[in-house]
Amino acid sequence: MQIEYSFRFHRDKIPQSFIDKFHHLEHEPNNTSIFAVRVCTNNHDFKSIFDYWEHNPENAYSPLALNKFSESEMRSAEILYLNRIADVPNEMFAEEYGTKYEVLGKGGTGKEYTMNIKGVGQPIVTVDSWEIKKQISPLRINVSKLSKKDIQKTFSDETIISKRLKEILEKNKVTGCKIDPVYRPVKIKESAEDVDYYSDEKKLSKDFYQLNVVPTCGYSVPPTKFGIKFHKLELEDQLEPNPLYDKVIEGFRTTAGPGIGTSFYFNRKNWPNTDFAKTSQFRSLQYLHPFIIISQRLYRILKENKVSGFEAEPAYFVD
Repeated sequence: MQIEYSFRFHRDKIPQSFIDKFHHLEHEPNNTSIFAVRVCTNNHDFKSIFDYWEHNPENAYSPLALNKFSESEMRSAEILYLNRIADVPNEMFAEEYGTKYEVLGKGGTGKEYTMNIKGVGQPIVTVDSWEIKKQISPLRINVSKLSKKDIQKTFSDETIISKRLKEILEKNKVTGCKIDPVYRPVKIKESAEDVDYYSDEKKLSKDFYQLNVVPTCGYSVPPTKFGIKFHKLELEDQLEPNPLYDKVIEGFRTTAGPGIGTSFYFNRKNWPNTDFAKTSQFRSLQYLHPFIIISQRLYRILKENKVSGFEAEPAYFVD
């Protein structure tokens, strides 16, 4: 594993000599207002770029740090964390189109709060609000606005897959999931602020389906670590108390996922020996849903068929 940083500087605020020196790391060459570079922490240029950002935060946006894995690491991992990177357009929540849910738990104040992270420019603003819901009716969504990605995620966290991916999963007899129908409302009116559907009529989609993961693989275990951890900054110095990282709310354990420089670990005895599994803990968002873990077999199927809309990173077993 390597850690890669993405730095974005305002071109009109940084010296031309800085741009010339690190031009070889630029990854948005056509952006006339932003000078963006990507660099791994083991690159000899990293310290110079990081030091400049740390001492001139007003000249840049907050950097993004990501775990980077080699192809050999990806292909040797027994299991992997599946990250659905394609969101459906226009922040579509399934319940706005008539999908029914049972509320299992809810909480929070509904108020915004701000996290000031040491060494990071802009504060992070989030909402203290969460719900755990169980879907109790077929998925309804405005399929006419979905993209062509094979995997898409609604803002209420349902996973929508293409007909092509459905056929790939069925052909390869992938285990651990159900593929359910997706419907669209027959009459619908959308505005910038809300959605109105006019009847309970619905039409079955022939192009999209809902993917539901069935078996669980338990809770993550040490050495999994949670929270943001930037290079050479101690976690306890970097973060103010933050409810997003790993806490229990109303009996539900939630997390924002593994931090930078760490991965998901699970007890091998809890693995259901399927291609799909879901965690027993929930992702910390407005709607709480489990993380999706997949087998190496399934990862190779997705890669070999050039499935779009996802990224993956290795997860590990603790025996």
